[in-house]
This record gives sequence, C-alpha cells and structure tokens, in this order.
Amino acid sequence: MLSSKPEFDLDTGTINISQHLKIPVSRSSSHATEIMSLTNVYHLRRVADTAAKSCLICYKPSTSVLITPENKDFFYVCPAHLQDRHFCTPIIDTEGEAKRQKEEAMAKEIENVKKEYEEKQRRKKEKAKDENDKEKDDSKEKDKDTSNSKSDEKERDDKDFLSNAD
Repeated sequence: MLSSKPEFDLDTGTINISQHLKIPVSRSSSHATEIMSLTNVYHLRRVADTAAKSCLICYKPSTSVLITPENKDFFYVCPAHLQDRHFCTPIIDTEGEAKRQKEEAMAKEIENVKKEYEEKQRRKKEKAKDENDKEKDDSKEKDKDTSNSKSDEKERDDKDFLSNAD
C-alpha cells in the first residue's frame, strides 16, 4: 500500500514509496549518471541452439551473447559481427596471455624430458639385455669347451685303457 507522503532518505539518496519499492533520486546530475551508467565491457558467452535469439543487427538466430560482467545488460550478436573491427574489439589480457604461453612452454618441456627419460630407460634395458645375452652365449661356449675337453679327456683315457690292455 502506498503512503500518502513519500519519505526521502538523505543518506542513501532514495525515496521510499512503499516498503518494497525504492527509487533512486539524484542530488546532482553526475550522481544520476553513476547510477544508470553501464560499462562498455562485454563478455562473450555461448548459449544452446535451442536458446538462440535474433541478432541485434541482422535479426538472424544467434547463439552468441555479449553480456556485462555484472549480468545487467546483454544482447545477441552473430559471430560474423564479432569479427567486424568497427563493431567491437577484444580486450587482450597481456598478463594472462603471457601466463598461458609460459604454461604451454612448460608443458612442452615436461613432455620432452619425459620422452628423453623413457628413451634412456629403453636404451638401458636393451643394453642390459644385450649383456645378458652375451653372458649366456659366453657361458654356453664355456660349457661347450668344458664338455669338449671332458670328452677329449675321456677319449684319451679310453685310448690309454685300450693301449694298456694290449
């Protein structure tokens, strides 16, 4: 219910028409522009195809929305209009871009180090395998040599035994 006399609050600069409705009142013209002014910074958001609305410029359905950071103002615009240099320009965050490039460089460096480590481990395993194969071959040759020398000794012993028996 509206009161017959509106109350004016000097501290907040509002007029209380009812308990739930407050209207800002300016004491000077600069104060009114501060209340009603919007920043000219918009963030690009994408919406679902089912939520597409007409572009502000060409009225074609668009899923691209430019919205203020405070979510107070928005409008739909085609991606083609976003590339128009007279329509809008992107704000490039040089610090964020530098940080992203540094992270990419670190990721590449980590990947290179991992590859080098895996290559070294692979070569180390191959080398150990080759050494084991050589040792096995050497032990087989020694076994053959010892078996040959034993068989030679046995033949000599047999010859000696036969020659002594005669």
